[in-house]
Formats: sequence, C-alpha cells, structure tokens
Amino acid sequence: MSMSGESMFRIYPVKGGKMHGPVSPQDVCQGCLSGGCCASEDPITLTAFDILRLSTFFDLSPAQWMLRFTQDRFEGEDSEAKRRPYLDDPESSAVTWLRRRANLPSSPCIFLKYIREEDGTPRRVCGVHEARPLACREYYFDTCRTRWTGELANLHAYGYEKVRDGEIDAERVDAELARLGSVDSGSAPMSIQMDLAFWVEMRRVLDIESTNAEGARSFEIAAYQDSIDEKVNRMLSRLWLRLEEKYGPVPWGEQLHPYRAGLSFKGSEDWQRLMRLSEEAPGEAPLFAGGDYAYYVAARAAIAGMGGGKSFARLPAVALEGQGEVMQAALKACDALVRFAGFIACEEGLLELAPRGTLERELLFAIRRIEAMQHPAWDFHPGLSEVNEWASTRVSLPVHWQRRLRLRPRGLVKDWLRTQGRFGMWHENPAPGKDWPATQGDFWLRLLRGTSDGIVALDPRRVS
Repeated sequence: MSMSGESMFRIYPVKGGKMHGPVSPQDVCQGCLSGGCCASEDPITLTAFDILRLSTFFDLSPAQWMLRFTQDRFEGEDSEAKRRPYLDDPESSAVTWLRRRANLPSSPCIFLKYIREEDGTPRRVCGVHEARPLACREYYFDTCRTRWTGELANLHAYGYEKVRDGEIDAERVDAELARLGSVDSGSAPMSIQMDLAFWVEMRRVLDIESTNAEGARSFEIAAYQDSIDEKVNRMLSRLWLRLEEKYGPVPWGEQLHPYRAGLSFKGSEDWQRLMRLSEEAPGEAPLFAGGDYAYYVAARAAIAGMGGGKSFARLPAVALEGQGEVMQAALKACDALVRFAGFIACEEGLLELAPRGTLERELLFAIRRIEAMQHPAWDFHPGLSEVNEWASTRVSLPVHWQRRLRLRPRGLVKDWLRTQGRFGMWHENPAPGKDWPATQGDFWLRLLRGTSDGIVALDPRRVS
C-alpha cells in the first residue's frame, strides 16, 4: 500500500493533527473515525443484560430481538469447538453473539453505520450507540490499544481523510483491488490481507448510501442459531449478567454508562433501516461479501511511508550508494529497527499479554548486540546510538542477556539476503498456518529477534 503525501503514522485513529499529546481513552474512543471495533477479529459477546438493554431499545421482546439480530455459529470456523464451550459453561456470562453483516466472524457488525462529518470526512459509528453492549463499551480500553484493531483503525482514519480530500476515488480503489486480484484468506500473507482490507473499506466509504442500505440476509440466519427456547433459557440462567467474570463484581470504566434513550429509537429512520436490512438479501454487488481482516496481528510499522512518532536519525538514501550487497542489507535492517523504535516510542500498550517495557527491552538487546559485535553499521548509521540512549532510559537488560549479546545466528548469508523483507526486517509477513503468530506480542518479538539475527549475520567483514 503506497500513498504520496503525509505519513500514514498517527497515534490515534482520529483526524490528523487532532490529538498528539496524552489524552484520555474516552476522548480517543469518542473521536475515532474508523469504528474498527465494529469489525473486530471476533464476534461481539452478548450477556443477559446486553440483550435486555438492546431489546428494550428496539421495543422488541428479548426472544424477538435475538431471532433477528444474533447468531450462535459462523462460517469459516469450527464454531462448535470454538464458541460452544462459552455458551455451555455455567460460569460464563455469554448468551450469544451479535449477528454480522456477512456470515463470517470477522465481518462488520450488523449495527455498523457509515456517516459523513460536516467537512465530508467519512466515519463509521455504532448505529445503536446508546444501547451498545458492554463488550463494545470496554473494547478500546481492553483490546483496541493492544491488538491489530488499533493499527487497522489508524490506517482507516488515514484513508478516510484521503477520500474526503479526493486523493482516493473509485478509479483508484478499482485499480488497487484489480492489482490484488483474488486473495485466499487461508494462505495469503498478512501484508496482502491488510492491503485488501484497506481498499475494500475505501470502496465502502465511497458509496455510503449503498453501504448503509445493503441487506444482511446473505445466509439463512435460523441455520446458525440455537433454538429460541435454548437461547431464552440460557439468558435467564446465567450466573453472571454483565461479564463480571471478566471485569470483576465491581463495575469500572465504561460499565457505568447510563441508559437514557427510553423507547425513542423505535420508529426512527435508523430503526427502520436496521429492521429492513436484517430481512433483505444483499444487492447485485455486495459490499460486505468479504475482504475484512480476520486475524489478531498487524504490521502497520512495516508499511511503506509509515513514519514514527518520535524522530530518530534515519539513514540517508545516498548512504547505501557504493556499499556491497551484504552491507546494504544490514543497513536497511538497522534503518528498520530505528523506524520501529520511533513507532513504539509513542504507541501505548502494543502488547496485550506481556508487561510494559517488553518491546523496549527487546529493541535495546537488538541495538546492544550490533554494538557488542562491533558491526560496521554501528558507526555508519546515526540513529542506532540515539535509539540505544532512549531505550536505556526505559529498561535495562538482565545479566544473563549480556552473555547472549555475542551469540551468532545460524544460517547461510545467502539465505539471509534472500529472505529479508521489503522494508529491511525479517518475519514481517507471515501467512496463515504454522508460522502465523498467536498474538500481536508474539509477532513483534519475532520480528525484532529475526531482524537482530539478520544484522549480525550480515557482517561484511566476515563474508567472503
């Protein structure tokens, strides 16, 4: 994905320049353009309280509402193995899941709505915001900041503003989608799937009216639901009513969001639209037929043109002139580390399952390793010492890591040269299957370690 003009880097998925310093999570969430949480990597869990709140909002009985707007199984996965345990567990608050626009767990939520702000900027919002489920209210605090969602949301925010300014139009989108062609989500690498997700979303925002009107009955919803008796009995038998087993018995954060809508939603334009699209099949060119990013990791820092929020010295392009192939590869990898350092220096909480400072420690190890090996790139690249100084103020290395600094990676130099990624790193572009990272943290750590090994292996003094 290549764009001209300003960098695609932004700390928050809001309008460019709106938020650059520390702000509250509430401000970020409320100012988000992308609504990336509404097309999350997993369906939205509904508790008994969520169902009561939403069915009241629609002025339907809980049974009527669940038959129309929920599902218990999805295509593209083994739902019986993946989701049934949550429904059968008496200690779980999960009753069912919100219906998606297409029958895939990664497809956008049926309540997602596209709007234009006063200046013409496209934006995705929740069509039932006043009654949204608890999982949605907590999503930014609990997940968006620490997984692919936040990364993809930032890319969407960038793209939406390009659509507003006329820099992305239908002709450009058609050309990009034609370039990508048919993408197999079961085998295509991460960068291709993210690229596809970006351009599919741009196609949607270029025709907001059609997107909002597209029906959701591309499949027979009843075939993906438990019997209504089973759903109602489950709803009325839950030990926990509000995800207390996840957040604890004392409400916190957005759990305290008040409800003040009464029955005002019934009969409104949005009520009519949602009731209609839940019954209608898609048109001739379905916009939600596929192309949404389905995985837990993303590589925003590995996209061409992505700058860092903190500016460390970068390698001038002319510095590569006259260098041999091995040194060029090593310097490109060093530049990638410096660029990545700028990214994590201003991103908060990139790892959902690891303590703070984990990435900074891995980065410090990578930089110190280059220095300990007396690699010629250390004196050649002006940003390495800057990153070393910054990372040293954030974390320190355990004593046993000091002994690892001089461990040399295995593998032939020709293999390192052949497998280096487009932007200087290694392992930046996994494909589904055995090499797909389990978490965002796993991905970043593999990327940093692979890049560190590659730089040390590519030492021109030791390569004949």
